[in-house]
Order: sequence, then structure tokens, then C-alpha cells
Amino acid sequence: MKTVNVAELKDKLSSYLDEVENGEELIVVNRKKPVARLLPLDSNKQDPDEWELVIQGKLRLPAKQVTASYLKRFLSARKPEIKEGSSLDALTMDRSETD
Repeated sequence: MKTVNVAELKDKLSSYLDEVENGEELIVVNRKKPVARLLPLDSNKQDPDEWELVIQGKLRLPAKQVTASYLKRFLSARKPEIKEGSSLDALTMDRSETD
């Protein structure tokens, strides 16, 4: 992992972006204080339509990848049973059960 000062990053942005694109991680420092980390994106994992939404600012990529164990726990979580009434009634009932 490389460290680069903001001023140097601004001067040589294209070359540093090439390094990131080739897999290098960069820590950006401003007055000796780390302020950002530049990481390469794995564009093969995302759909082109998703990238378009990211570019437009309408979608953020997840910070972490969802693991199989997390997905299994999430999908097996108890779901409220709604027999009648509105969704607000169901939400109120579900929240009162967890308090």
C-alpha cells in the first residue's frame, strides 16, 4: 500500500489512477494526516446498468460483500404474519413484540 500527498496526487493523478487500476491501494494524506483510501474496483462483478446508476449518483456500491452465511441468516429470519389489517398495523404489532 502506497501513501501519496494530496498535492502530488493532483499533479500526477493519471499515473496514480493507472496504479490503482492495476491493483495498487493508495492512502491519501493531507498535512501528514490520512484522509482517504483509493481502491481498485472490480468492474467485472457489476452489471453495466448498475455502473451507470453509480455514475449518476443514484446507487452506491456496497462497502462489504454479502457472505453466504449472512444471506442464509437473513433469509431465515422470522417474518411477521399478516392476516388482516394494514401494513402499518403489522409494523406496529411487530415492533411491540420485540420491545
